[in-house]
Amino acid sequence: LGGGGGASEGGEGGESGENEFAKVELPPAPTADGADATRIMFRMPEVPQGAEKNPSRYFNKTDLVEAVFKYVEETASSYAAGRRFDIKGGFPPKSFRGKLNSTVADADLANSRVTVHWLE
Repeated sequence: LGGGGGASEGGEGGESGENEFAKVELPPAPTADGADATRIMFRMPEVPQGAEKNPSRYFNKTDLVEAVFKYVEETASSYAAGRRFDIKGGFPPKSFRGKLNSTVADADLANSRVTVHWLE
């Protein structure tokens, strides 16, 4: 527990071929009517035919932003495994990579629409 650098501290990430958020556990999605539930909608880049371009998922407002990144990593794993990405939202768009250890609520991600950007 704790310690080791990687994605949760500073966002420089993973060795080649390794998923950047491999050690992050994705919490179960809450029900839509849960008191703490919030929906985040994603716009995915360069999605191959048959993959979902605009997925959405419910998170608890107390979940950490790193769980949101883990969701994107798992969602894109079939066509972009190991590829580094960022999540941006708002206007002008701002990165959430520097807020990995913030809660969804504190990072202003609750009920948001965000865009995923490949970094390489």
